[in-house]
Amino acid sequence: MIFEILKVPQAVDVIENRLEYMIFSGIIRPDTILLSERKISEQLKVSRTTIREALSRLQAKGLLEMTSKGLKASDVLESLLSESFQKLNGKGNLDLLQLWQYFTLSSIDIASKKITEIDKNALLKAEADLCNALKQKSTKNQYVMFYNYFMRLSEGCYNFFLQQTTHVILRGFEQYFQTCLSYCSLNEHLRSEFIRAIKSLTAGLFDGAEDQYSLFHLLENITKDEGISIKFNKTAYEVAFSPKEMAIEKVVEYWVENEFDVGDVFANSKQLANHLNLSQNAITLAFHQLETLKMIEICSKDSIRIISLIPPSKIDTFVDSILNHPFAIESIFEFRLLLDSQIGELSARNISDVNKDKLRKIFKKMDVSLETGSKNYSRLDFRFHQTIANSCGNVAFVILQNSFGIIVEKVIKNWLDLHMKYQGNNSEIHYQHGQICKYIIDQDPSNAKAETQKHINYVLKSLKEFEIKKLNSSISKIRSEISLSF
Repeated sequence: MIFEILKVPQAVDVIENRLEYMIFSGIIRPDTILLSERKISEQLKVSRTTIREALSRLQAKGLLEMTSKGLKASDVLESLLSESFQKLNGKGNLDLLQLWQYFTLSSIDIASKKITEIDKNALLKAEADLCNALKQKSTKNQYVMFYNYFMRLSEGCYNFFLQQTTHVILRGFEQYFQTCLSYCSLNEHLRSEFIRAIKSLTAGLFDGAEDQYSLFHLLENITKDEGISIKFNKTAYEVAFSPKEMAIEKVVEYWVENEFDVGDVFANSKQLANHLNLSQNAITLAFHQLETLKMIEICSKDSIRIISLIPPSKIDTFVDSILNHPFAIESIFEFRLLLDSQIGELSARNISDVNKDKLRKIFKKMDVSLETGSKNYSRLDFRFHQTIANSCGNVAFVILQNSFGIIVEKVIKNWLDLHMKYQGNNSEIHYQHGQICKYIIDQDPSNAKAETQKHINYVLKSLKEFEIKKLNSSISKIRSEISLSF
């Protein structure tokens, strides 16, 4: 269709896309309870039916979650990180606190280049709220203000994955931070030191002040002096199952029990609603969610074709959502730049002879894969970086890298396919991997970090170039079709 580019999208598609953007851009914080359907409908001046369908689609993707208080933005990374972090022992918990320290200081560096005046004012208010809370006798709001301050700091980075990881760590160590804060509020000297340390962090963002480690040294001293236990605790979230969520399970169960198969056409949703003792509205919304999950194709108002009887995992639908948003893909590689550069440096310091051999073998397989044009290069790319992570000597970094692996592997494959399409080969990427491998095996931390940064920066630069090429390709295709039609 020549003028498909001019096609006006349906309201439900626009709202779904905008809400998805608000989640991935960090506008909507993890755990934030959304406005009700009615209020969103009134503000956007569209029907509640349209809002309900858009929200239903985002639930299917795992980006929204129903609770007793209403729909909330999902802790997408909670399920990936919390289970593993909870199993950490004493040394592992200290490693995790070091990871939080690294992310905090990195957030200051990143935010200093991106932060707006609105962000600055919000952070200064969060700082003032935290300092005032520490001066009060009641400790009730101290952790809330502490959490808000560090989330404001991460929000200035405009990176969804950094924001989500910060949220998970802050929530997991809530009890530990509350204990430290209570000691600071009860001791005038500690309170003054804590307030000074927080102000130093904020100043570091605005004018590059050097005294940015004082907060972490203070927490370390309080922990040792008072014998405070450091333990990551998985946060329990109350999840309420709505009729439409139960409807999906019942519909799929009905298909299996009645021996429906892929390709079968199913009609009469009203009869199905009566049979399953559900409302027609619940069945309709369930169909919209099943369509979002690519399990059905809606042929007409009352007819659907079954595409799959097996629901995709939440992480698969999450990755599909990421791949629809170039800025979300960029966020992943920005987060990798932050994570992998530190891992590369640590691995060059701590890699064992056994892991050196593993890294050499993987790189040789990558050599073969590149020469033969094998499609396994993206899988080997993931294993290459995973082996480096496993050599870094910090269990928290290892867990974070491996937890993100499910997401990163698919995003890497997508990017390598684009690189092959537009560059013709992946030899430049392979050369960069070779340099990283060399400096880690030679145990040269400085160059290992520098080459890792160079590698990820190359990816980030090419992502922008590929988007321009995709746009130009689309324009040239339309121009060609128009020329042929006249």
